[in-house]
This record gives sequence, structure tokens and C-alpha cells, in this order.
Amino acid sequence: MFDQGAHVFVCGTLGQAFTETGEATRSAVSIARKADVCVLIDVNWRPVFFKDPQNVRPAITDFVKQADIVKLTNDEAQWMFGIDPSTAMQEPQKVDPNHQV
Repeated sequence: MFDQGAHVFVCGTLGQAFTETGEATRSAVSIARKADVCVLIDVNWRPVFFKDPQNVRPAITDFVKQADIVKLTNDEAQWMFGIDPSTAMQEPQKVDPNHQV
């Protein structure tokens, strides 16, 4: 899959709302990690696609932990990490998937 010289694998979290797509995306991320390909995950939080959006944050956070680079908006930083944008800019170490809200 990544033997043609890929340097970055880009995906989002939206596929995690759907069983087969979520499994395929997680598998692709795993393959990329094993191939030493940089993984960029765009949080792209859209609660409307999830059956139980109130309880999906732990699964999204676990998925995002696989990334080398995470792209997220101010609102997504607040949702995932419980920090406001100014804190995220001043203390970027707090924008960490291992940080508990």
C-alpha cells in the first residue's frame, strides 16, 4: 500500500462514524505506521454523523493518538482537550490526545 514512496497518509475522523469505513481507516493508519509513513489526522468533528455523539470522544481520541500530526479547529480543541484556543496557542503541550478532560 505504501511501497511507492508515500511520505504522508492523511485521513479524518468522520469515517469512524461508520463501522466498515472506520475499520478500513484504522487498518490503513496501522499499515502507514508500520511503513514509517507520517500520519496526519484531521479531526473534522461532525456530530451529526455519529449515532451517539455524546459518548464518541474517547474513541475519536484513541484514533487521534495514532497521528504524528493532528489538524483541529478551536472548537475541536475545546471538545477534545477541554482547553480554549488561547491556552492551546500559549501551551501547545496541552493539545495532547493523552490529556484527560
